[in-house]
Amino acid sequence: MAEEHRDTLREWVSVPEMGFPRLSPLREHVGFLWDPDGRVELYTVDVRGGPPVPVTHGELPKSPYPFAWSPDDRSIAFSKDRDGNELHDLFRVDCATGSVTQLTHDPTCQRIVISFSPDGRWLLYVSDQGHPGEERQLDLWRIPSSGGEPERITHHRQPVNAWVSRSLFSPDGTRVAYAASDQDDPRDAEVFLARPGVAGSERILSVRKGSKEIPVTWSPDGRSVAVQSDAADFVRAGLLDVVSHDVRWLGPGTADETPLDFSPDGRSLLVIRSHGVSAQPVVYDLATGGERVIPVPLDFWGEAGFLADGRRVLSVRNDSNRPYAIVTWDPAGGAIDEVLPTNYGPIPSDDVVPSEVIRYPSFDGREIEAILYRPRARADAAPAPAVVEVHGGPTWQFFDGFDGLAQYLVSLGFVVLKPNVRGSTGYGSRFRDLNLRDLGGGDLKDVAAAAEYLGRQPYVDRHRLGIYGVSYGGYLTYAALTWQPDLWAAGVAIAGVTDWKLGYDEEMPDLRHYDLELMGDPVENAALWHDRSPVYFADHVRAPILMIHGLHDPRCPVSHARVFRDALLRLGRKEGRDFEYLEFSDQGHGSADREQILRTFRPAFSFLERHLLGPPR
Repeated sequence: MAEEHRDTLREWVSVPEMGFPRLSPLREHVGFLWDPDGRVELYTVDVRGGPPVPVTHGELPKSPYPFAWSPDDRSIAFSKDRDGNELHDLFRVDCATGSVTQLTHDPTCQRIVISFSPDGRWLLYVSDQGHPGEERQLDLWRIPSSGGEPERITHHRQPVNAWVSRSLFSPDGTRVAYAASDQDDPRDAEVFLARPGVAGSERILSVRKGSKEIPVTWSPDGRSVAVQSDAADFVRAGLLDVVSHDVRWLGPGTADETPLDFSPDGRSLLVIRSHGVSAQPVVYDLATGGERVIPVPLDFWGEAGFLADGRRVLSVRNDSNRPYAIVTWDPAGGAIDEVLPTNYGPIPSDDVVPSEVIRYPSFDGREIEAILYRPRARADAAPAPAVVEVHGGPTWQFFDGFDGLAQYLVSLGFVVLKPNVRGSTGYGSRFRDLNLRDLGGGDLKDVAAAAEYLGRQPYVDRHRLGIYGVSYGGYLTYAALTWQPDLWAAGVAIAGVTDWKLGYDEEMPDLRHYDLELMGDPVENAALWHDRSPVYFADHVRAPILMIHGLHDPRCPVSHARVFRDALLRLGRKEGRDFEYLEFSDQGHGSADREQILRTFRPAFSFLERHLLGPPR
């Protein structure tokens, strides 16, 4: 039985995953990360047709980051770390020959590629490399695209925020738009304009203190920048005039919208509209303000762009029962054509179970949206065990896309529920900020309400409820087993937080800044940091727990798992009976490598299977 399950897990994990699809500057090719053979490589495909072509052959890290096309479509720059430690060097690969050039030789800091300059001479990236004697934080740097001495462009009180940015160089290459802040509020991000090689910068947009305004890409004429702001309840897309500093906000402001791409003639703007677990591309006519919604379901990786004709839109389609495909949409006739078809790998498409989107009430009457998977109905089926999966972040969310791991659990007979608890994105900034200074508070109560919802369903055995999650999901798993011990029969915490102050002292600089946003100052709010750290309450844990962590994790350092394990041992708990512990010496916070995914989730799901699929208690 166990051997059969391992094979089945491998089949589900072998459904190819896609990441960071990027349309080339000439709009003739798409670059994307793909793993049809098990290891993630960089591929390109011609939008006019033809097979995907691998560009790299083992040079990418096992947890790749976004990449950048050169303006002539001939090469791609990427970041590479070692064993998941997120300390990168920069590389450039020739798309025609596959030859790789290393641009930096100092793997002691983060370096995340943003974009090339329009003339191809410079590569823009975000890094915490700093100067000797400085406290590290993320700033914008540039380096000659053939390698050479790096030059810092920005340095502010708060770090650069460029996670949604696409192209920050102006079309003439003389200016760079970016988000940072000199305010004391760590949540604040304002839009600045700098001229590389010239000291100083100009602040050109700040809606209010504490809001995040982030530039994404420039208009073709260089007169405006597409920006996004969370100053209102929902994230809005807008056009910022770089001379007058006036902003024209688009859309009704009733859903989160992230701008992506201008049409080549500058008359249209493509955005991703997400509300809850659903997302779709939307094209705004900038002259009239009218919109066209593209009928293509997306998840987070669903980036998109205009093709060279300025009419058709390229996008990534993905929904719960249909894995990734790259498609083009023609608004004239409404036709959707596949550039890269859906690939189910070894899984028959009929084996995929469609999800259900449900809402359940939480402790304060607020409704929480969640994605539900359940085994196909059988007349003789007894109530099934159920697992609540908690997402990472916490400023993140579940989208209703294909999930091979959830499908595998369903194939074993589990019901799976994936809630977007308070603090999730996709529901407006007020909902997103409900867990500020309250991590492990209201969001943990939403997790408990998820368990209670499952317990009310006739197809669920309420005595066999499990929980698992990665990163912040791992934290909420530790927290649930600690502070809700009567709800759970088992749990798996992967790369989770157990001691907030310990993590703050050891984690990478941008995560320390993020903790300040979420939890406040660790000295001023020391009681909160302590009281929301499960390690100090490990004696509450009753259900069996499996802890999994990577040795090189810079986001949630391995000490989180070690101190929780040691606390259980001091309490007289026995490894192998009360808890299990796995630590991987060649892994960081996570991995996109198929073998490392299997190495993590095979024991995780085997643990849930052993403790939850047996006879009811």
